[in-house]
Amino acid sequence: MRRRHDPLRARCLTCAPTYTPEPELCDDFDNDCSGVVDDGDPLEVGDPPPQFAARLLDVSVPSHLDLGERGAAWAGFKNEGLASWHAGELMLWASLAMEHHGSELYDADSWPAWDVASVLDRDVAPGDTGYFSWRVQAPLERGEAAEQFRLSAPDGSPVRCPVAAVDVVVHVGGDETAAAPETAPALDDGCSCRTAGARERGRDSATGWLGLGLAALAVRRRRRPRR
Repeated sequence: MRRRHDPLRARCLTCAPTYTPEPELCDDFDNDCSGVVDDGDPLEVGDPPPQFAARLLDVSVPSHLDLGERGAAWAGFKNEGLASWHAGELMLWASLAMEHHGSELYDADSWPAWDVASVLDRDVAPGDTGYFSWRVQAPLERGEAAEQFRLSAPDGSPVRCPVAAVDVVVHVGGDETAAAPETAPALDDGCSCRTAGARERGRDSATGWLGLGLAALAVRRRRRPRR
């Protein structure tokens, strides 16, 4: 589908001294004369709206996964553009994968391509909601794994507005800061994980040994032969 002629952009190029850039709208026009149409994901939809516009209504993504674990995700987008969405034409692609040559959450068993997580499986008319489902797989290292999943139009260009992307951050691995069990041995540097009772028993034991040592020293002094 051919993109509509952008008269505002033409005015920016030919009449720059007389045209004042305007705030960007979600309308397929370069309102702010930045050279990019609908840049910055403008939330306000113009009249008329662009051919392809989507607003994220609901989403479910895993927030924690173990190393290498897989998790299910889904997102619902309302079609706020002029064009209908056709099955197999709109995709949910991993935009960070393009920058880093691979996604941290790539699931080889379910993604249609290394940078595509899901493809629309039914037609969605303007005003209706389309749903995308996909799976993510955690890497084999602890930490955080992030990805942005964004809709793309049939020509492969990103749908930029008003809210056409899902930002996902997954915490990978267990909690390494969990408290040690009460039976953990005490550390020589004083960083003991024992309970208060165990510490008291330790002091009592140390006091007992100290008393025995002093008593033995006293006995040795009493047994020292006189000259």
